[in-house]
Amino acid sequence: MKKYFYLLTLSIFLFGSCEKEDDPIIDLSAEKQLPKIEVCHYDSDTDTWKTLSISENALNAHLKHGDKLGRCGYTYVPDDAFEQALIDFGYDDFLDNYVLTSNIADIKCFPKHLNNLGIADLTGIEDFKNLQILRVINNNIKSIDLSKNTMLKELYINNNRLQSLNLIKNKALRIVSCPKNELIDLNVTWLPELKEILFYDNSIKMVDLRKSNKLNIIVGYNNKLETILLPEEGLSGNASINLSYNLFRTFEAHGLSASGLSISNNPQLESVDISGCTIGNFSVNNCNLSYLNLRDIAGSFDPEVWRFAFLYTANNPNLTCISIDQNFFTQIRSYNIDPWTTFSEDCGY
Repeated sequence: MKKYFYLLTLSIFLFGSCEKEDDPIIDLSAEKQLPKIEVCHYDSDTDTWKTLSISENALNAHLKHGDKLGRCGYTYVPDDAFEQALIDFGYDDFLDNYVLTSNIADIKCFPKHLNNLGIADLTGIEDFKNLQILRVINNNIKSIDLSKNTMLKELYINNNRLQSLNLIKNKALRIVSCPKNELIDLNVTWLPELKEILFYDNSIKMVDLRKSNKLNIIVGYNNKLETILLPEEGLSGNASINLSYNLFRTFEAHGLSASGLSISNNPQLESVDISGCTIGNFSVNNCNLSYLNLRDIAGSFDPEVWRFAFLYTANNPNLTCISIDQNFFTQIRSYNIDPWTTFSEDCGY
């Protein structure tokens, strides 16, 4: 009897346990893993490179030790629009975030430009070691690292979303065009081959061009420029400079040669000294000038090239005197100044 009672009790217990709600099952093997990323890792023991899959939070440590982002022998291209362009050009086969590095290492310029493609990330451009011309106008690029592209001669990156652009490693650059971004910082120091630079419609405060003695075009209007350091050896005689609509308080240049110089519409600009320069057209309208030094200024350019020399200083309410020398009127052909402004060899300043 006890035996039957025991079996009956056990059956009831088992049956009752099936009627209860199932307890949650914890599958440790399915536990969420940290995101993985591939790197090409150098193994010093075997003196070989091999692909490793690591967690994202270990990436910086691997890069500091010389590892490379992406699979060995491949270039990591995370932006689908950029990779699709490489596929269209015949450098890649399908979208997988990777392109064979040997397929791109010798490219000097793309068969077509990369304009208007919706590219947001140019990661991978660093492996285009021989690239000389890059056009990526009208995209959504926020940052770019071109420090490995030392063969680059022409860069056109207009109308993107860049906040900073560092080109200090790109010594071969001849043309830099980066207008209509969100640039605050532009580093173009030590670019000896630079001939043209266009950076208008940004928010740049300072530009150093002292070592770019081959420049003949500088277009930087509509920024927040307070300082610009012009080439130490002057500019070529046909140089054109437009620095209007900025925040200069003073502007000084000596030995400058230019067909045109415009620093108009700088509402805080109080002092300008371009004595000793050779200028074709000079415009400094709509400023707040009280000091303008044009002594020893020359305009003896080839008349076949320039119809020299025009001076515009209108709408400067505090400019009562322009400092000149005795030869000034042999240089100037025409000028437009305010009625209260005069020319003098002795302005008292």
